Amino acid sequence: MSLSQKNNILAITLGDPAGVGPEVAFKACKQINLPDTILIIIARVEMLKELYPEFLQEFDVVKNISGTLSTGSTYILDMQLDLPIPEKGKGTTDTGKESLAYIDEAIDL
Repeated sequence: MSLSQKNNILAITLGDPAGVGPEVAFKACKQINLPDTILIIIARVEMLKELYPEFLQEFDVVKNISGTLSTGSTYILDMQLDLPIPEKGKGTTDTGKESLAYIDEAIDL
């Protein structure tokens, strides 16, 4: 299905990448069953590779959603951000900026 057609898109943001948000979001996404919806997890793949590599094995990564995506599937939309990789459990102004970037991207979808 082409995204030029009307689609139901559900965007999930990770919250603070140094907090529990990424784990909660990915576990929840594995439980969601919406066959008429494209589920998009907004994340920075560079951060996921360092902190949560197991999540990259479960979902396809896309750079944008202008291509052909399948309803009933879940994708990780890779955010390119010039921020340091956070340390788990240590929120900073940079992790706050990253959280806000995820929200902004979700709004733009």
